[in-house]
Amino acid sequence: LENIEKMEERKADLALGIKDRTSAEWQKIYDFEKTENNDDFLQLDSGRLFCEIWGKTPEDEEEWTAFRTLIGELNGHPLAIVLAANMARNPMMGLSEVVNQWPTATQRARGSGDRHISLEKALRLAWNSFRGKEKEAATLYWALQYYSVLPIPDALLPYLAKACPEEKVKLGINALYRYNLLYRDGKALTMLRPIQQQLPELLKKNGRLDPKNGVLMNALCIWAKSLTALLKDTEARGTEQYSKALELVPPLM
Repeated sequence: LENIEKMEERKADLALGIKDRTSAEWQKIYDFEKTENNDDFLQLDSGRLFCEIWGKTPEDEEEWTAFRTLIGELNGHPLAIVLAANMARNPMMGLSEVVNQWPTATQRARGSGDRHISLEKALRLAWNSFRGKEKEAATLYWALQYYSVLPIPDALLPYLAKACPEEKVKLGINALYRYNLLYRDGKALTMLRPIQQQLPELLKKNGRLDPKNGVLMNALCIWAKSLTALLKDTEARGTEQYSKALELVPPLM
């Protein structure tokens, strides 16, 4: 996880022409308050990336104020910008709501002064936006991804559905997909590792994670039942399920 974050940070550094990043250099580049006009602000890498995903640029002074505030809070973290822009694009949320809810995510995020904290805040904000059955389904599928070393192939979904209601699996996938927490990799669904590994932090209560957390334990049980059914099909020679199961096993090993 640390290596992935360092690589991500290094790519951002190179894009901005920084050879050896220091706090002073980041402060100079992301000194938003000294950016004199809105057009200059849009020339920042973070501003351009946000607007590209948001699908628009601010239209009035209220939007400009919210936009500048949020970009400053995101600290130039590419993944955090992508997540926040997707929430701003969502009609059920919008830019102003993202900015209004950001202080809540800030209060609950651990630590301070680390550029990667902006990613945890954006993830927590997305997490807080889920409600009811959708949140339950999204959390469960996130947990399934958490325990998956490799992307989950589409062909494996019917096996997961045998251990968990198919409609719940689909609801969870759709919810995560909406905020770019989940993406397609060929014929499989996957998460970026920094997102995948953030789930335990989101599940903590009072700063602690119950080792017997129901969501995580349920995900492990679903994986166990699904893989048991898959391996059982590898013994059913001469059937359609047999050939499909044999194709699935090697990528999961």
